[in-house]
Order: sequence, then structure tokens, then C-alpha cells
Amino acid sequence: DTLRERLYTAKTDLGDNAAVPVKLVHINKCPVLAQANTLRPEDADRLGINRQHCLDNLKILRENPQLRVY
Repeated sequence: DTLRERLYTAKTDLGDNAAVPVKLVHINKCPVLAQANTLRPEDADRLGINRQHCLDNLKILRENPQLRVY
């Protein structure tokens, strides 16, 4: 009940309660979601993923919760 109440209450009405960190994931819009340490450096190189850039973006998101959309 508490979770349902917090999920369906506007952020402005939550008061001191933090928003529930739940993200809606759409099919075919984000093919893979995993923890940051899941992608090994050698796999990132093989796939052409700039791992450091991803980690830098993760740091920005963690330091700026106002950037997150709930």
C-alpha cells in the first residue's frame, strides 16, 4: 500500500518522502539494462562502447538527482 501510494503521488505532494526510483522501460528503446560494472573493458572495446564516457554520465546522474525523470 505504501509503495502504491508513493508511486501515484505527485512529486510536489510527496513532502519529505523521496520519489520511488522506478524507471519505465519501453521495449526496443533500450536493448540492455545492467549494472555499470557488468560491462567488462574488453567487451566495451569489442562493441565500440566508450566505457569511461558511460561512467562519467552515470556520475553526473548520481550527483544531480534533479536530472532524473520519474
